[in-house]
Amino acid sequence: MKDHHPVSLVEMMPVIGGAIFPAVLNDEMSRITQYHPDIYTGHSIRSVQEHTVTLERLSDHEQVILPADTVILSMGLAPRQDTVDAFRTAFDIVRVIGDAAGGGRIATAVQQGYETGFTLLRKENT
Repeated sequence: MKDHHPVSLVEMMPVIGGAIFPAVLNDEMSRITQYHPDIYTGHSIRSVQEHTVTLERLSDHEQVILPADTVILSMGLAPRQDTVDAFRTAFDIVRVIGDAAGGGRIATAVQQGYETGFTLLRKENT
């Protein structure tokens, strides 16, 4: 990929993908790690601003501020309409996919994520 953004992964748990079947996790991480993402385990997202994301390191409650042009949230299985509504109020472009848009399977959510990311990337490069 010649045009790409730096990527940061943020996970509240001490490890990424602790509840995912290991073969699936290894496959997904091998696709991601080739782009050398910054990985923040043990952090939670406190706020999203126009060009930054503020994290809280859970071990000592210190704030970490990351630059961000695009934010993709994966927040568990239960739809959180209040979160979606808050993002729609604050930002011009918000796409809702996966279980937040309606129950489904992981394969569907991954496909929706890929298609949505590809669409946003194409708009950005035109």
